[in-house]
Amino acid sequence: MRILFVRTYCPHSINYGSEMRASRFVDYLRRKGEVDLLTMTSPSGHADINYIERHFRRHYHFNQKGNPRRLTRLEKLRHLLPWQITGHYAKDFQQELNAIVEENQYDLIFVFKLEPVFYFLQLPAKWRQRTVVDYDDFLSDIYKNHYRNIFTAYKNSYSLMLYQHKALVRFKRIFVCAREALLKVPGSWRHKAGVIPNVFNVDPKGFYAEPGPKNRLLFIGSLDYFPNIDGLKWFCRDIWPGFHEKHPNSILTVVGKTRNDAEHVRSLFNHPENLEVAVNVPSTLPYYQNCFASVVPLLNGSGTRLKILESAAYGRPVLATSKGMEGLNFEDGKNIFIFKNSRSFLNAYESLLDEERYRNVTRSAFTVLEDQYSPEAFTECMDENWNMMVDSQQRLKE
Repeated sequence: MRILFVRTYCPHSINYGSEMRASRFVDYLRRKGEVDLLTMTSPSGHADINYIERHFRRHYHFNQKGNPRRLTRLEKLRHLLPWQITGHYAKDFQQELNAIVEENQYDLIFVFKLEPVFYFLQLPAKWRQRTVVDYDDFLSDIYKNHYRNIFTAYKNSYSLMLYQHKALVRFKRIFVCAREALLKVPGSWRHKAGVIPNVFNVDPKGFYAEPGPKNRLLFIGSLDYFPNIDGLKWFCRDIWPGFHEKHPNSILTVVGKTRNDAEHVRSLFNHPENLEVAVNVPSTLPYYQNCFASVVPLLNGSGTRLKILESAAYGRPVLATSKGMEGLNFEDGKNIFIFKNSRSFLNAYESLLDEERYRNVTRSAFTVLEDQYSPEAFTECMDENWNMMVDSQQRLKE
């Protein structure tokens, strides 16, 4: 079986959220056949070339040949293209994509996330019916609050919604990462949507049974992802000062990948007291080992938070907003703590100072992770969806 795996950027280190999800799909698809990689951009300095060479039969990178002709303003308006898609689209590459697909006669085209979809909507119906898209997150929800100008926000969100709908109508199957997201899929097309949960490797040996330093809290997530930045700004402005006044020795460590340096990231939050920033670290494991609990202060976005699953895997309790834990089957007060203001955050933290409570919470979270968000759970969900991903003729070949 020949499979084309499509994504916007070349694979980076799999230590962070979306890379973990992408690598799960690649590993599963490689068990089904030969997988080629196609990206909308050429490799950057962060690209993991060794990973690409080990996991893909061949790889195609667009945006390598000079300056391709971009869409004109009139063309962008006619297609109602949001900037998330416009930034990676060039007309010259449509012909190149068509030639790649025809030459290789792919049995399955797997598009990771919505950004590359515009190219594949232009393919003949024969290929669109072999195309699967992993939404992961609903971009139209994520970017509703990205713009101060209400008109711009509405226009871009509407355009993204349009492309989400087109993908539902024209492609073989759509994946989301949480059952709650299925409610956002129009009922008449819900039969084409499947849930593939985010997962994290479950290793009891990596579970830290003893609490870390009580004065250390941790945030981990991409620092180029605006819902993370918005959430941290709110946390540093509205939550941290009151908490820090009560616990003056406390330290918040922010860890994430970004194109900027650590000092720039600190400046985004107005240099709060006792804030440490570490960017583009090779591994998050030492930071979990050296913290008491992790915080997920998100106010917008969609999908599920791999950082919560990661924290559960390492035995560190999570203090999150209700938006931060959206899409996950954790229970407030039992295996996660929900906060909405400085007082509820302080109460959640202080309840964890009881070591017996701390251990009960972390063990309960680890059990949920094992049962519902393990690699085995991912494989089981993919197996259930496989027949919907490939046509009957291809199943006869297997």
